[in-house]
Amino acid sequence: MRINEDIAEKPNHLHYPACLGRKQEIDRRSFEIFAVTAASCLLLSFLSLIGMKFTVPYIIPEILCGGNDVMASFIQIAEFAALAGVSLIGCTKYKIADVIVLMTNILFFAITLISSENVGDAFILVLSVLMIYKSYDAFSLMRDYDQLRNTEGFPIFSLILAEYEQKLNSNETDPSVYRNTDGSDTMDNALEAVSEVLFSGGESTDMPSVSPVNLPKENYNEKRYMPKSPKISGIIESPIRTR
Repeated sequence: MRINEDIAEKPNHLHYPACLGRKQEIDRRSFEIFAVTAASCLLLSFLSLIGMKFTVPYIIPEILCGGNDVMASFIQIAEFAALAGVSLIGCTKYKIADVIVLMTNILFFAITLISSENVGDAFILVLSVLMIYKSYDAFSLMRDYDQLRNTEGFPIFSLILAEYEQKLNSNETDPSVYRNTDGSDTMDNALEAVSEVLFSGGESTDMPSVSPVNLPKENYNEKRYMPKSPKISGIIESPIRTR
């Protein structure tokens, strides 16, 4: 299978932006194929209800129903509904459905162009050309989507992670980002500051003192804050000193 180098897997998640963009494009194209196919099949189904026949889709109903035009029309509608359903499957991970839609429309167009017998075949020709135009790249969509499914990071391709990796790699090539203006190491300074607090018994001379605040009694209700259980008679003093 031919590999698309634009979305090929790269180290340090550098392929994420391109892969995410291609995946979103494939999903959008699949939805466009479904929308055009569903609208075309809906129109052809309506024409079938009013008794219009189409050369290619009418082959199966004619074999099964013979002269029963009512049943033949419903079978013809079922064929169009099936084609719309296949295009809907193409919006999932099964992109081969888009290829089936493309090949079906090419078949409709070619046979209708060669052996047109009914007035309704003009609709088939026009709509087939429209659907072929919208699904012409179905093979490349399927190939690229299969490649993306086997690529690291599928289906999210997180841009946040890719950006983080890019900054990390740029920092590794530029050691100056880790140093202060005086030449000291930023990480060493941070670790030293944390160690002073952790190993000094929880006390730091740089910490500001906290003065107690006396609230007037009229601002609160003593009964409201009294403990409900007699076992709880007060607040245990915290071992953490604030002064």
